[in-house]
Amino acid sequence: MDKDRAKPEGDTDMAIPKEPKDSAQPNSSNEHKRKISKALKEVTSQHSKLLKKLAE
Repeated sequence: MDKDRAKPEGDTDMAIPKEPKDSAQPNSSNEHKRKISKALKEVTSQHSKLLKKLAE
């Protein structure tokens, strides 16, 4: 019976963090997009540097 009681408690504990995560998703999404944009810029600049070296 203790196991049965632990399951609903675990479910409620699991439900509580989900709400803040949902509200934090737009921020996480924007942050993720910013990181991707930064990474793309770095890769693009490295790529163009390599192309310039190859052109020499």
